[in-house]
Amino acid sequence: MNTEMLALVPQEKREAAEAYLKTREAYPPKLVQGMLLIGALISCAVLLLGGRLFWDRALPRIVIGVVFTAAGWWLSAKNEGRADWGYVFCAQLGLVIGIIGRMELIGWLVFSLDYAKEWIAFSFCAVAALSYPFFKAKIDRLFFCTWALVALLDYTQNGLLRSAEGMEMVGAVLCALFFGGALWIFASRRIALKPLAYAGVIACGAGLIFLLESAGINLALVLFAGIAAFCASRLPVSFKTRALICALIVVLACWLSVYALAGLVACAAGYYLRERLLEWVGMAGFAAGLAGMYYDMNTTLLAKSGWLTLAGICVLAAYAGVRRKYAR
Repeated sequence: MNTEMLALVPQEKREAAEAYLKTREAYPPKLVQGMLLIGALISCAVLLLGGRLFWDRALPRIVIGVVFTAAGWWLSAKNEGRADWGYVFCAQLGLVIGIIGRMELIGWLVFSLDYAKEWIAFSFCAVAALSYPFFKAKIDRLFFCTWALVALLDYTQNGLLRSAEGMEMVGAVLCALFFGGALWIFASRRIALKPLAYAGVIACGAGLIFLLESAGINLALVLFAGIAAFCASRLPVSFKTRALICALIVVLACWLSVYALAGLVACAAGYYLRERLLEWVGMAGFAAGLAGMYYDMNTTLLAKSGWLTLAGICVLAAYAGVRRKYAR
């Protein structure tokens, strides 16, 4: 597996890639890393509970946030790339402490701005953007980027919607932008931006759930079909094959809900780009979309079972095609 991965790396970067893979192989097993993370969480909980009385009376919230953020960054940077168990524990401790510190900073900002919705989303986005280059753990970046994007969508749907009409259309456009940007990051193989890409996919799913107005849902369906058609037009296949795929996308857009269509597009993109996690997330979204379509159908159980059977046949046919391609 590592040999196949190294073959895809340019020659001038192959030595660094080999060193990175050797470091990853020396890391403790995933189960041990999980246990060390639990230990870091317990240590932070004891630290917080032990010093809460002193901090609440003697230190402002912003000071606590700055101190914890700086300590978390120092621990993470000091132990980055080290595979010994003690160093891994210190890095995970720095991860937890850094997250707590920035959450304190966000809480202080939100309180200082009188909990105004337009500034809450700005605070989340600002903290996530400023901390992204310094805190390099994937979980850390995924957590704050997802939080920031969901807060932006929530402000669009629940904040602007009260003062202006048609904001569900803006929410649909934002969902499409998040999803399209995530696919662009995956396709361009920008490793450092992968947590942002997965945050965009998660925020897109949450934003689609927020869209309750039919106009926003319909616009989102059109936009996602356009994104899928654009991606199909960039495939390195013949023009006839691309035209058939685009025609299939039109049929699916007329048949499926936006949730099922978005999940199917994400699953196909994950399969084509070899992003296994994106493939799983897309399959889960597709299944959830089909379940939602089934329960929302205003028809008889016999008709519902027919549509469900047809969907199952399509999925099995797609699975057979993929398996035949892997067999070759």
